[in-house]
Amino acid sequence: MKDYSENKKAYETRFKKVTLRFTEKEHQQILKKKGDLSLTEYIKFTVLSTRKSVFGYSEQDKMFFKSTAKELSLIGNNINQIARNTNIETIKQGGNPNETAKELDRLLPLLYQLILETRKKL
Repeated sequence: MKDYSENKKAYETRFKKVTLRFTEKEHQQILKKKGDLSLTEYIKFTVLSTRKSVFGYSEQDKMFFKSTAKELSLIGNNINQIARNTNIETIKQGGNPNETAKELDRLLPLLYQLILETRKKL
């Protein structure tokens, strides 16, 4: 029998046993995917490291979503500046800024929707 006294705390934290049942097809799929890992190691790794699981997003994903939201916001700011400057120049040249405004009115809601969807994932 193994002596667990040296690492008793680590042993006790992994003392819980979970039984899973799979169909033959599911089992074969898992065996193909697990590679050199044991079935236990593969299932533990898969459950604890999935990107979107019942535990939520990983910290790495959250950082990605934050940086993406920030980039999208910056892009939105740039578009607003472009629109403003374009309107100013169009008016100076005696043109109609409405054509530019129509295109931006079509694009800006899409950008803002992306920003909102990204922020929801944080």
